[in-house]
Amino acid sequence: MNKIDNIMYYFDGNFAFALFISDFLYNEEKNSYYICKKEYINAAKVGCISNILLAIKEDLIEKTENVNYESRIFLDELESSVEILATKTENGYSINNYEFSDAPSLVAFLRNKIAHGDFTLDLSHTRIIINSDGKEIIININKLSSFINHAAINYSRRIQKKEYTRSFFITEKQDKKRTKPITGKDELKKFIKTYYEIRFDLKRIDGKDVEKYIANEFEYVINSFKKDLDLKKLMNFMIFIVINLLVFIIILLFFLFLLNMLLWQVYYMVYRLMNQNKIFHI
Repeated sequence: MNKIDNIMYYFDGNFAFALFISDFLYNEEKNSYYICKKEYINAAKVGCISNILLAIKEDLIEKTENVNYESRIFLDELESSVEILATKTENGYSINNYEFSDAPSLVAFLRNKIAHGDFTLDLSHTRIIINSDGKEIIININKLSSFINHAAINYSRRIQKKEYTRSFFITEKQDKKRTKPITGKDELKKFIKTYYEIRFDLKRIDGKDVEKYIANEFEYVINSFKKDLDLKKLMNFMIFIVINLLVFIIILLFFLFLLNMLLWQVYYMVYRLMNQNKIFHI
């Protein structure tokens, strides 16, 4: 694909996505079909990825001395995101035999290339091509999307929040034997109506920030619950919260008891000193 076709497909794909969003917001169906073209879908994905990388890079990594990069989320979480795209090696990470010393360096490289449009589109094969040091680095667009999603979720988990909300859609009428795609609009609407939303909200009664270990356990339970919809997991989480609350109350009462004992000792010492002074004065 030459440069002109590259730019035109990129523009057309993101324009088709804008029309799709517009129709969705205004409940219309005038131009939504444009986005159904494979090349346009891929172009729209790359456009969204570029904007996200431009916005959140400083939230994932930061530049340090000697032009190095460090992770701003837990390193193991950043590495688990990077491994969606790259292969872990003895020297770091590799994409198409192009080596990166560590996960933060790889993220910085991708951000600088993609966010500034320094790549070539191969939309018919669902990939982008980045040229660096005379080498071609080929990256699957769907894997790139998964990487962005995974990294953004890991970052959001590390933000101190007053409330955590998780929701997902499920259906109890899934046809696992179906092999044919949905072709008609009415069939699609009927299929969508079989889904319903499950939502979970986590916040403290006093309005303060939710503790990190509680938020982490919340994430783990919800992700586990989505796999089998086992209500016991939610009940165990509630028990976990209650136990932690009881432990907190017991510790608080214990410290209040110690404080009360200390105050009584201070009061008793002051009382004795005052009485000694009175006797000495007489």
